Amino acid sequence: MKLHIPSLLTAATVLAAALLAGCGKEAASSAESETVAHTAASALLLDEAPDDAPGIHEAVQNAAPGETIVATGRIGGVMEPLSEDYAGFVLTDERVWFCDEGEDDHCPTPWDACCEDPDKLAASRFFVQFSGENGEPLLLNLREELGLAENQQVLVRARLGAAEAASGPRILEAEGLHILPGG
Repeated sequence: MKLHIPSLLTAATVLAAALLAGCGKEAASSAESETVAHTAASALLLDEAPDDAPGIHEAVQNAAPGETIVATGRIGGVMEPLSEDYAGFVLTDERVWFCDEGEDDHCPTPWDACCEDPDKLAASRFFVQFSGENGEPLLLNLREELGLAENQQVLVRARLGAAEAASGPRILEAEGLHILPGG
């Protein structure tokens, strides 16, 4: 039996070491993937924003399908404008009246612009989406990675999708983002 006890202890020690090493690698991989995600998210940010960018509604009205535009707006226009699963959000033109702009700010979710005319609101919303080289949406949560929030003012550089011309989904393929001061 004495021969087996050292063998069992050695086996237990090797197993414990392997489990700890595996846990360490998993933790390192998790931390590494978070760093990669944060680096990828920060790469979406524009270094500088032009001073004279129009609102998103005006920019889209004056652009042809496939053209790149630079425009401003607020993250909102719906109850949950930020995607939790990938790098995208609803951008609404500031010509829309947001519920926190009045004296009687009684709305707990002013970013959804529920006080605005529904037709005007629908015409003023665009989905901004960041995609990878393969054309698939980037799997990044912009709230967690960049601190984006509802009602925040931003500037985007984005390409107007071809579906826009056919009155399809109002999707903009984002190329860059700038978080505006106070927004």
